[in-house]
Amino acid sequence: MSESGASDPVLDALWERASSDFRVDEPNRAFIEHCRQARALAIAARRYREARSTAAPDLTEAIDARLAAITAAALADLASRRDASPAPSRPWWLHVAAALVLLVALYGLAAAFGR
Repeated sequence: MSESGASDPVLDALWERASSDFRVDEPNRAFIEHCRQARALAIAARRYREARSTAAPDLTEAIDARLAAITAAALADLASRRDASPAPSRPWWLHVAAALVLLVALYGLAAAFGR
């Protein structure tokens, strides 16, 4: 069972591959990408931090690089969500003002053709 409370066998299997050697790029990238898509980057960061605390000194640099990749992925996700936010709606009074201008224009046209 993963730390999120739900069982994610894919995440667990990818972690097993990634944690077998932190210096190998492909399995670590696959694990981080899966966590990004599953919105589980916090779990990934926690696992890498725990691994760093018990890792041999020659692996800490590789683990730090993975933590930096997780941070970059989280920032990119945050930026994309911020860009995808809906545009604010126009104020209600702007709609009322446009309706009044339209009514005055229609009244003017009606008066001009009614003569």
